[in-house]
Amino acid sequence: MTTKKPEYLLTMGMVPLLMNRYNLDLGIESQNDVDKIELDFAIALGERLGDVFDYKILERQKIENLMKDAVSNKNGLPKIMLDDVYFQDLKVDDKISITRLVWDVNNFNNKVLGPRNGYDSLEKQISNMGNSYEGKEVSLIDIGAFEGESLIGTKNSIVNLLDAKGVKTKRIYLSVVNKEAREKIEARGIELVTKNTDYDITNGDWLESRDLLGFDGRKISREPFNLSNGTHVFARYIQDEGTLKKGANIQDPRMAKDVLSTCMKYNGLIKDAITGAGYNVLEGTINSDNRLYTLGFTKVKKWIQKQL
Repeated sequence: MTTKKPEYLLTMGMVPLLMNRYNLDLGIESQNDVDKIELDFAIALGERLGDVFDYKILERQKIENLMKDAVSNKNGLPKIMLDDVYFQDLKVDDKISITRLVWDVNNFNNKVLGPRNGYDSLEKQISNMGNSYEGKEVSLIDIGAFEGESLIGTKNSIVNLLDAKGVKTKRIYLSVVNKEAREKIEARGIELVTKNTDYDITNGDWLESRDLLGFDGRKISREPFNLSNGTHVFARYIQDEGTLKKGANIQDPRMAKDVLSTCMKYNGLIKDAITGAGYNVLEGTINSDNRLYTLGFTKVKKWIQKQL
């Protein structure tokens, strides 16, 4: 009897991450360069994971198109965007910036919901939603839900926070969903709209390529640190083999070592592409703690020599 491999889903989206979250102005050539490096990485990763996992790739254009198809068939409800990377061309009525933040770097399970870098506090954002939509039904848009905890599964999930302000979530649009998240959403009487198939990633995982490429990770609360708005702080999945094991569900030591090497190789290639596009890559740590990784970018200044 053949044992079914657990699904391992990789969603791709480095270009929108760099342009929409990090605010890099990448030309078409640079976008194509990053796209190619990311695709090469996704293929290389599959070669290393394929023996253990049912490895699948979801490219960013398909992610975008799935959402466009889903949204185009529905109307009548205000649309609130939760994602800051994908779907930025969609016409929406409002946005909420929300993510899971780690407060104690010694305990990555100690997470709370908070704003992404550069946004108002979550309390203020939710209050604004109450002022605009109290007594109304709304729809939410996000790339996906794995366990659905931040979206709907906890007391302080976004659906419950809105509900406390008299704003009822009637519909949720997702491009990626699994059975567990679907059941939680539908158990609340909320309509789930997706044009994708349900993934069975309970025993596998769902990772964004940006996490494995080292441009994102577990968000760290910025409150204890004096950081400029352009600097992001997070714990990288690719800090070492141990973090890769915990964050990306790669348990075999030899596989983890091989995957880590692959991730670091393509991390360097993308940084080279960013440098080639005219940006400095600013990396660092806080208090010499490698778990507190900082990342930002600055545009290279072009000096024009005056002709005498």
